[in-house]
Amino acid sequence: MAALDTATGRAGVKVLSDIPANAACGLPVQRSTILVASARTGECQAVLDGRRVTAVRTAAASAVATAHLARPDSSVLGLVGAGTLDGGGLRRARVVVDSVQTALAKSGEVVLALAENAIVPDDVGTELGAVIAGLAPGRTSVREVTLFNSVGIGLQDLVTADLLIARARARNVGLDLDLSA
Repeated sequence: MAALDTATGRAGVKVLSDIPANAACGLPVQRSTILVASARTGECQAVLDGRRVTAVRTAAASAVATAHLARPDSSVLGLVGAGTLDGGGLRRARVVVDSVQTALAKSGEVVLALAENAIVPDDVGTELGAVIAGLAPGRTSVREVTLFNSVGIGLQDLVTADLLIARARARNVGLDLDLSA
């Protein structure tokens, strides 16, 4: 995933690897690394283990989605793990995604439901950012079932990485390397 943040002048890319054999070695099956660079000069500014960034941004996006999509009187939240939702579940809910383009290409649940003709692309046509900005409705009635399907987008990773970089520098944590040579 790649992103450019014009507000900070940074660009970032996350390289993600799924290595099932790692489980037998006691290593994480999913590993990722995030490279953050100056968008102006290309200078490397940070290299981060992407697992923490992914966990933090996924939780944050889910919390924001819940705030904008839940019924005001809700007291119970349902979380569904990756790969466990079928096309029928998607068809019965108002599906909101972090990125329509990413969801249509990379969300296993969405891709499979499309292949099964359980849904059509317009069924996942609402982005959370548009709901937050008031450009698209989130929940349209108290009886409606809403579902936030988050695949993640590069800008979420970059903004989260930026926050972690700032905290690390403020606490004098991390290692500075001169990569200019």
